[in-house]
Amino acid sequence: MKRLINLLGGVGLAIALSGGTMAADLTLALTPGDNPSGGLRDLSKVFAEMKGIEFEIVQAPYDNLFEKAFNAGQTHSGIYDMLLFDDSWSPPMFENGFMEPLVPYYQKILGTDAPDSDFIANSVALGRDPYGTGILKALPVVGNAQMFFYHPAEYAAAGMDHEPPFTWDEVYEAAKVISDGGNGRKFGMVVRGQQGDPVVSNFLPHLWAYGGDFFDLDGNPTLDTPAALQALKLYLKLRDVSPPGVEAFDSDEMATYLLQGAALASVNWPNWAAEYENPESSKVVGEMAYTVLPWGTHVGQAYIGNWLIGMYSDSKNKDLAFEFMHWATLPEQQIYAADKYDIPPTRLSVFNNTELLAQERFKSWPVLLQNLYFSHPSPRHKRWFEILNSVGVFLSEAVAGVKTPEEALEDAQAALVEIVAKG
Repeated sequence: MKRLINLLGGVGLAIALSGGTMAADLTLALTPGDNPSGGLRDLSKVFAEMKGIEFEIVQAPYDNLFEKAFNAGQTHSGIYDMLLFDDSWSPPMFENGFMEPLVPYYQKILGTDAPDSDFIANSVALGRDPYGTGILKALPVVGNAQMFFYHPAEYAAAGMDHEPPFTWDEVYEAAKVISDGGNGRKFGMVVRGQQGDPVVSNFLPHLWAYGGDFFDLDGNPTLDTPAALQALKLYLKLRDVSPPGVEAFDSDEMATYLLQGAALASVNWPNWAAEYENPESSKVVGEMAYTVLPWGTHVGQAYIGNWLIGMYSDSKNKDLAFEFMHWATLPEQQIYAADKYDIPPTRLSVFNNTELLAQERFKSWPVLLQNLYFSHPSPRHKRWFEILNSVGVFLSEAVAGVKTPEEALEDAQAALVEIVAKG
């Protein structure tokens, strides 16, 4: 890691940001900000100096990046060599042939057939087409998976008298005690209800915990099942012990309550764990715990949401792009990204790195690793963004009380059927 820092200190114009005029040898498209992109942005500078090349970084906000990335693949423009992308983008990027299969490059450049076994298997599975067992088209960079965040002392005082894993019924009962005694200033839970991804991603682990899903194994929509209804009714019970206005909550609104200690549990992503342990932003430093997702009628499963790096089939520098992808995901580079930007890794050896684990901000990593091993991906469908926007409206309406859970799921099912029929 010291070598990387030294190299970074000596790099000036080896990287061009979006809008530059140099003719780059490699171009990588990603989102702005430190997480998930900070590590790769820094590493591109190091790689550029190591190889004596020019490396351009193109940055765009999440939704805009998807639009640009999809258009680049659809038009075969070749303007990007590589893309750092949310694994939920995999179906449209993979099924349309935009991303290059990687095994031939492993064989040609490394003399092997696959990534090494230090990678978390469930993370590698996200880069395969079809999911899990198909052709490898991307490598996992950022090891996100949801965790259950809660305040052990407050929950114990509310009657949660055993160690996790918990059931959702137990969580609700303890959260209700906390909220009932909180006089409108303290709440036992906080859920997200904002339309689109916020409510869908927050609801999914509840749906899976009751045996539900968006689709069956044959791809048929399944939001009109008793399992889905049971899950949504539980979610609405958790809404009732959350702060007012959660139908409009996304992550920032959740954070307002959680970091102040006004809400004492949530389902959330690992980047928030570092915020909880940061005295500059948190009033609950050292007080929160992180554990596996609670049970319903089935064992709880975390929503895995890794970020992947893949190379375009239209890249003009595929060997060089693969070299960067391989090098940037090696343990040393993942250690750097974790230490500099709190980016969770996708390698077992980095999760077990003693220097990192000794830091308070990484105390959630053993749980995160467990959740990565026992996780569930987003529903795999090439129209996932359309599904998010459509189903997310009806789920948000249920959270807002505009629709009954039965009405919301009936409308969501009809929307899913219509979207799937488009092919």
